[in-house]
Amino acid sequence: MTSEYRFWQVDSFSKTPYLGNPCGVVFDADELSSAQMQTIARQMNLSETVFLSKPTTAEADFESRIFTPRNELPFAGHPTIAAAFSYYSTLNGTTKPTELRQECGVGIIPLEISNDEGDPLFMMTAGEPSAVEAGVDRDLGGKMLGMDAERLVDVPIEVCSVGLPWLIVPVKSMEELSAGKPDQDLIEKICRECEATGVTAYAPGARIEGCSYHIRSFAPAQGIPEDPVCGSGNAAVALHIARHSSAGKSTIHYRAEQGLEMKRAGILHLEVKNIQTTKPVVRLGGNAVRVLDGTLWI
Repeated sequence: MTSEYRFWQVDSFSKTPYLGNPCGVVFDADELSSAQMQTIARQMNLSETVFLSKPTTAEADFESRIFTPRNELPFAGHPTIAAAFSYYSTLNGTTKPTELRQECGVGIIPLEISNDEGDPLFMMTAGEPSAVEAGVDRDLGGKMLGMDAERLVDVPIEVCSVGLPWLIVPVKSMEELSAGKPDQDLIEKICRECEATGVTAYAPGARIEGCSYHIRSFAPAQGIPEDPVCGSGNAAVALHIARHSSAGKSTIHYRAEQGLEMKRAGILHLEVKNIQTTKPVVRLGGNAVRVLDGTLWI
């Protein structure tokens, strides 16, 4: 017997359709098995597809499960934004909540919703931060990105995580990062050794007004040669910036751009609080827009 499931495609980190990062969203997925979810994610062939269902705890509003074309993830940024946007958009009534709580593989993610010039802006509090030196020097970091070692900033290359570990590589300029030709095989090899999802590189400067950093993310082991706009990677970058470039500040907040090399032009809102403590708080957010509404037959 064939079952029908409502399906959206949502562009996260953008107000404009066909920019940002596309994410598949499957509604009312309670009866789908993990194997079915993986098959659907492989069919969609997006960096991630998220499945919405009823929460398993009264502390959450909904549950989401996140799949790349190859495997399930405990957390990822742009599917969290897409899931929150989709759940929020389908709520009945004229009064919408200003906070949602999403259950996922790393626990419950709280999201604040504010008005951003008529569009909802979703800000999530990411998971517990961690950072460890990766044992990767600037020479190897440069080789992964297809550039000379002197183009990298002389600070530690670390595996940073707020729910999903990324190997973070700081580059001196936006132009150098944009021109980089990543070695996908080397990235996959080193990231497997470091137990990182992939490499996220960042540099000061931006082409989009109001942004301060330029970002690129590569996760070939996940079937994602380059992620258009990576939420978890950006959150890990924010932690790295707070650790090495915060100049004694207790809070930093900025906007970052990503995806320009792929003509996606996403914008992310980042904040790190309590920087000088043992438990900094990383917040990440953005807008979203629906570009497709359809039906899946299973």
